[in-house]
Amino acid sequence: MSSDANITDKAILDVISWVEGDDNNVDGDSISRGIDYDKDDHGENDGVLWIISLHK
Repeated sequence: MSSDANITDKAILDVISWVEGDDNNVDGDSISRGIDYDKDDHGENDGVLWIISLHK
């Protein structure tokens, strides 16, 4: 992605949402669910405690 990419573009937002473990892929396999697929496990199931999104 280039530094001048429009981060409000739906395709880019969908990727960010997937990485964060969105609700659209709850029933998918471990890869398609994103990295924080279990928001309530405190890292026990997915190994992720926090996701920090940086915005410019």
